[in-house]
Amino acid sequence: VVLIGPLDESGLLNKLSNKYERFADVPALLNEPKVTLKGRLQNFFAAIEQEHNQPLLLVLDDFEQNIPTANIEDGSLRMTAQTYKILEAICAALAENGGESRLIVTCRYLQEDTLPPHRLHLESLVGMSSSDIDKICFPLDKEVKQQLRTQRMLKIADGNPRLLKWLLEVIQQPGLAADELLNRLEATEQKFREDVLAQTLLDALEVEEQKFLARLSVFNLPVTEEIVRAISPANDLAVLGKLTSLSLVESATTHPNQPVNYRVTTILEPLLKPVLTEEEWQKTRQQGVKKIHQAWWEENENRTEVEVLEIVRLGLLAREQEIAISLGDCIANNWVNNSRFVEVVDLCEQVLAVFPDYRILGTVARAKQVLGLVQEAFKHYQQALDLCPEEEFTRKSAILSNMAGLFAQQGDIAKAIALWEENLELSEQIGDVKGKAATLNNMAQVFADQGDIAKAIALWEQSLEIKEQIGDVKGKATTLNNMAQVFADQGDITKAIALWEQSLAIKEQIGNVKGKAATLGNMAQVFARQGDITKAIALWEQSLAIKEQIG
Repeated sequence: VVLIGPLDESGLLNKLSNKYERFADVPALLNEPKVTLKGRLQNFFAAIEQEHNQPLLLVLDDFEQNIPTANIEDGSLRMTAQTYKILEAICAALAENGGESRLIVTCRYLQEDTLPPHRLHLESLVGMSSSDIDKICFPLDKEVKQQLRTQRMLKIADGNPRLLKWLLEVIQQPGLAADELLNRLEATEQKFREDVLAQTLLDALEVEEQKFLARLSVFNLPVTEEIVRAISPANDLAVLGKLTSLSLVESATTHPNQPVNYRVTTILEPLLKPVLTEEEWQKTRQQGVKKIHQAWWEENENRTEVEVLEIVRLGLLAREQEIAISLGDCIANNWVNNSRFVEVVDLCEQVLAVFPDYRILGTVARAKQVLGLVQEAFKHYQQALDLCPEEEFTRKSAILSNMAGLFAQQGDIAKAIALWEENLELSEQIGDVKGKAATLNNMAQVFADQGDIAKAIALWEQSLEIKEQIGDVKGKATTLNNMAQVFADQGDITKAIALWEQSLAIKEQIGNVKGKAATLGNMAQVFARQGDITKAIALWEQSLAIKEQIG
């Protein structure tokens, strides 16, 4: 897993969750409520190594972007407090787990005394070999190559291949006072030499070439030539080759038959800010996000999470409201359903800072509810209800249901029931029979927990009737299971077993092996309490066999 540039908790969790999403327990461990970041990382490393045998090599690349400019200029080289805490948690988790997973940090400048407690082995950049130098200098004529050996360029580059390549390009620019530039570079600290050369290369470009480079820099991910065309005049594409040869643009292909992808070298981003006016920047962002939305979302069935997040990021900058919100809500809902609650909060808060939207508010409320931020969850649910358009019946129904569940969880049964009843009216109004059945089921569970068994059973029976009408066999199995548990708790074992057997039959029919294992476990507990140990053990053995089978 490689993270480039600024390090934040949400970005780290997102990368790790995405890498190990095929293991359902891993994203949940990384987002576990009320556990420190260090604790979550310890649990994560333990799970991927001990349970899944998938150790991790984590690379934090271009780490210098986490060091404020002021701290570079004064020589202290201290990273931001947020970055320090995250790096500290990573190092501590790795050290205490003592497993195979490893961490690599690449940084243009880093000092031992600026790091948290760690087991990192610090190494300086290894100098280039003769063959490395020859590869870079191959296009130059023999005289220049020979001069290079006696010139100061190698010393100035100090083992940095990109710096040497840029230096060679700059020195050959017509009309350049080469000796003056070399004197300036020698008088500049190593960590600032790339900036000086990058600015020199930019200054040597034509104005339109600079603008092309700036427009391309709006993308954080590499993009194809087709996408580049959407933000630049067709005749500007001719400069791609030149900019790539100067290492101002990076190019690569993932597979031999795929088109080349381009992105602007990260170090140039702050230098390009003055090149376009704010109106030009905004127009480019809008053109860019519409094109990647089309290419990566509308026309691509194999879209990746990283691409969708880039669409959301650029959509927010471009103030393209529907693109940013609809895709942001899609990803956030997926993360909530996969227990990635911390990441949900971070993403939703980024969107809400630009667009206060009922969809995002409803989703972030769900995440905060699980994380124990109850008052914030209530506030967001209410905001979502207030902003939800009248015609958005389905969304309003979901908000009411989730809010009712939170009131019930907090013990305010009267408010919960009032909201569920409002939701029932809405479900009937729009003909949402499945939603009505779910609401009846939720209400029944609350009445059962309150001891009003007769009311609970009546509601469950209504729910069952609807589920049978619409063919919701999975929902029917769940309701039967809930009813069975209540009858068992009331001591009506015969009725409970009969309902569980109906639930089992449905789960076998639809292939829900995980649910079957849970039901067998519930039945086993009841038989054990009744003293029928032989029957209980037989059921537990069946349940265990299924769990071993599905891992």
